[in-house]
Amino acid sequence: MPDGKTIFIHERGKWSDLGYHAIITVANDSYIGSSWPNPYKPSNPKIKLDKYAGAIKAGTYIYQFSHKAHNGGIGFNLRTLTGIFNGNIPTLNMNPNQNNQLYATNVDLHAGDKPNWRGSLACLTINPYYAKDLFEKFVENEQGLLILKRDFEEVS
Repeated sequence: MPDGKTIFIHERGKWSDLGYHAIITVANDSYIGSSWPNPYKPSNPKIKLDKYAGAIKAGTYIYQFSHKAHNGGIGFNLRTLTGIFNGNIPTLNMNPNQNNQLYATNVDLHAGDKPNWRGSLACLTINPYYAKDLFEKFVENEQGLLILKRDFEEVS
């Protein structure tokens, strides 16, 4: 198992809730984030939730921190305990971005786009206000566990 810090994410909101409703804890510090993709497609708000994106399942994952993890920007790549980084991460729903398969690829933990918009197709996000403080706790290529728990583990 990796020996880096453990990231705990406790999601208290539903997928359909706008903004960030998760508490992200590292050591004794807490931040605000989200474990859900965007609640609707930005270019067509009528396309919502599972018709737009795949939401990863709650569980334990391995992260690797990098200044180039998310589309060349800072964040954490994720993988399953037995998988590869940027490989298949199980989803709650048939993912329309993966031919309706039960997985997402290239899943990261990264800063959200705006304080009220996650900017995610499957990734976990940090409210951008807190991102810099969180990222400063990690060193390049550090690996550790990310544990995701949700109060609502369904498309809602």
